[in-house]
Amino acid sequence: AMMVMMASCQQSKEDYIKEFESFVEEVSDECAEYTEEQWEDVAKEFEALVKQAEQYQDLTTEEKLELAGMQVFKQRRVSIR
Repeated sequence: AMMVMMASCQQSKEDYIKEFESFVEEVSDECAEYTEEQWEDVAKEFEALVKQAEQYQDLTTEEKLELAGMQVFKQRRVSIR
């Protein structure tokens, strides 16, 4: 999985959402081949992305729903591994 770059405060929320989408897509594409160690790394990266959302106070309802959907998708992928 790609390494999440800890974003500075200058990252726009649009860039953050794109980064989150890319992460979820990459995990989705490659998850069948992940080792247990890779899953642990994915979980850490995912948690960092979720925590990063806290810095964006101006997320719209639509953006929040999009991020929530990606979180649900990721959780389902992890649970079926």
